[in-house]
Amino acid sequence: MTDADDKTLEQLVRQAGRRTPLPQSARVKFEDTFRAELAATRKTINHQQTVRYAGAAACIALVSFFAVFLTTQPEPVTVATVDRYTGATFWQDESTGGPLRSGNTVQTGDTVRTMEGSLALRPADAEIDIRLDRMTEVEFLDARTLRLNSGTVYVDARSRGTHQPLTILVDGLSVEHVGTQYQVQFIETGVSIAVREGEVTVASSKQKVQGKANETHGQLIQTTPGHDLEIVSIATHGERWDWVARIAPDVDTDGLLISDFLAWVSRETGLSVVYQTETISGLVKTQRILGPVPTGDVIRALQIAMDTTAFETRIEDGKIIVADGH
Repeated sequence: MTDADDKTLEQLVRQAGRRTPLPQSARVKFEDTFRAELAATRKTINHQQTVRYAGAAACIALVSFFAVFLTTQPEPVTVATVDRYTGATFWQDESTGGPLRSGNTVQTGDTVRTMEGSLALRPADAEIDIRLDRMTEVEFLDARTLRLNSGTVYVDARSRGTHQPLTILVDGLSVEHVGTQYQVQFIETGVSIAVREGEVTVASSKQKVQGKANETHGQLIQTTPGHDLEIVSIATHGERWDWVARIAPDVDTDGLLISDFLAWVSRETGLSVVYQTETISGLVKTQRILGPVPTGDVIRALQIAMDTTAFETRIEDGKIIVADGH
């Protein structure tokens, strides 16, 4: 490559400015094509001209690559809609930024940040919820991949095997789920992945492990000072999960069966439901919640909703106990 070639490439870069990188699939396809063309070129030239022609071919290929790289701008794809937020939350792409509000859309290439508030996102795949705790920053790389730069992300994938898994990249780790509830946290002390339901796969350059939850406990995968992954048992409710129940998506409670409402509360809080008698267990499957109830804070919603029924609830030892209200 000559000085003139270098100047030409430099001019192309400066004129084009910053652009969205090629998708990984397009980049791989180009590299494969380039290698094949270069191999064919080498076979057609004689021994004395190998170095010169190969250099020319490489120069032409590089110019072509930059031309494609600098002019190809994949259209942004909507990956999620803001369902609920508290406090200050922001989004920012390459050229602009601003506060997020309910109904705003997040696209590929966007970075979302929360400050003192939390954020609930509803991806285009309605089977998945994504929630961001306070002081969190994530980048949406494509429709199924996000990078966690700091803070805590919670994922609720309600159906097993019916959707393409979400991948979260964080500090050299890759996290994928199989129909589950889990949260990924990246703070000064390291990375941890807490599984409340189902299972996740966590991979590093050295290890690949699975975290699973059962009816009695979840699991926590965390990095050690030596960058290994270790697994310990954790509760599926409590302080670690409390923020999730305070930024729950809206639910239409008016006319909802009490049993269905309690099942939703259980899923959002990790608390199990226990009925004081078999009679109550049967009655909640036929009686309904009266009127709409704000559901952003799940525990508060439980209190308000049950006041419209003939039952009362209390929380003890990780259980919601449902009793006769008379």
